Amino acid sequence: MMKPGGAIAADIYIKDLGRYWLQPKYWVRPFTKRIAPEKLYPKVKAYVDFMWPLACLIRKIPKIGPTINWKLLVADYSRQLPDADDATLREWAYLDTFDMLLPAYDFPVTVKEFRKWFEEEGLQNIEVHKGYNGVEGRGFKPKDD
Repeated sequence: MMKPGGAIAADIYIKDLGRYWLQPKYWVRPFTKRIAPEKLYPKVKAYVDFMWPLACLIRKIPKIGPTINWKLLVADYSRQLPDADDATLREWAYLDTFDMLLPAYDFPVTVKEFRKWFEEEGLQNIEVHKGYNGVEGRGFKPKDD
């Protein structure tokens, strides 16, 4: 609900081939989102610990190593944190792998669907486009006359 004259800016994960259909987290999440967080975290931690030696080897594959780790459901921040030690990277892997498997309300949409939401609300000066995190949108609610 926006007041007349209000503005909104939002982003949402995109539903496209690369960022949705080819993301294993969306295949696994229907099962993991039903697990209580206090039970899921130890399972994620055990999985990351089990996979960690392999993830460290895969990470060394030029250009695609960290991407493969993400597809194996091991969050790999070695590119973003190149000076981080192994313990820090593993801690980030625990936390972000848990974060990618827990959400019950993560419903990516297409650019077209996102634009439709703005239009259905009667917003004006709508801008919707692919962005860094998925789909970004902006719009303004007309002032009452």
